[in-house]
Amino acid sequence: MSINETLANTFDIELSEQQVEDTSSRINEIKTGIAEQKYTLEDKEYIRAELQSLIEINRSVLETLSEQCKLGAPPRMYEVFATLSNTVSTNLMSLAKLDQTITDYQVKESDENLRKEAIAERKNALISKANNGNVPALTQINNTYNFTSNEMLNMLKSLDLKNEEVTAEEDLPKFDLR
Repeated sequence: MSINETLANTFDIELSEQQVEDTSSRINEIKTGIAEQKYTLEDKEYIRAELQSLIEINRSVLETLSEQCKLGAPPRMYEVFATLSNTVSTNLMSLAKLDQTITDYQVKESDENLRKEAIAERKNALISKANNGNVPALTQINNTYNFTSNEMLNMLKSLDLKNEEVTAEEDLPKFDLR
């Protein structure tokens, strides 16, 4: 009798290799999915498996403690039962947060892909719109210069405007302001 069979008989459980095969095929599926994903958590499957294992173990212990508490147990057992049930709920929340993080990464990745496609479509639409009339697209650039009074004065002095003609009062236009 092998050690596995001895342990199975001792703990009154059945040996099952099917579960191991199912798990290994599932791990391979997940690995291929991870390879295609841009954002990944390195050990998310390990974390998920460990959390699920802890939850399963804690639940089996909770069932045993529950039976003992029903039959009458010392007060300390009730305290252990409450603490263990809180641990199970904490582990469940951690598992949910892990799944939420993975989903958020998948949403980010798909959102980035959608944005890239939208930008490419807009670019193509602008190019086709500009080339419909076989006229290149016009680009208008408006440059605005803001000078201080000293800078403006220096610029005007540097223009070297040597128009020394003095305008006479008679040369100015006449306006009737009545």
